[in-house]
Amino acid sequence: MSHAVIDECILCRYQGIKLQQMPAVQRHTQVGQSEELRLLKVELQRGTEERDILKKAVSLATSQIQVRIHRKKISLP
Repeated sequence: MSHAVIDECILCRYQGIKLQQMPAVQRHTQVGQSEELRLLKVELQRGTEERDILKKAVSLATSQIQVRIHRKKISLP
């Protein structure tokens, strides 16, 4: 196992122990915030993918328009 994986495992265990030692109300708040952060990251990923798809669509449409204009200039069917 690499050092990064081992360090990550130790960090996860430490955070778990730390979370268990918190008062219940604070623990629920912490878990709620972690879940919200996870959901926001998922939403950001979806938004990023959607943006990339739209960029490609615009690029493709623009290139098709440029081809049509070029064909009209040189009188191709």
